[in-house]
Amino acid sequence: MKPITPAEVKKEFTLPDKAIYVINKRIISCFTGYESIINKEELALELNNIGFCDSVVTNILLKIPKTYTQFGWDVQEINNCFVFQEFA
Repeated sequence: MKPITPAEVKKEFTLPDKAIYVINKRIISCFTGYESIINKEELALELNNIGFCDSVVTNILLKIPKTYTQFGWDVQEINNCFVFQEFA
């Protein structure tokens, strides 16, 4: 077996269950009936507070749009926020 490359790690990185729990909780608490707007800095701080280091938090934030799009959300990054809306 050979060592894993950085590209392979990035490809295989998935959102940890603890992170998904925090993100889902934020989506629910911020839901207006139409969309949820989540501040990235506040989310990053909450992820740090449950034990994720800065580099993992960065990877989590990068994976959010692709991951949540696969589950029916249109995720836009506007200013320093994620905007979650249901696909029409």
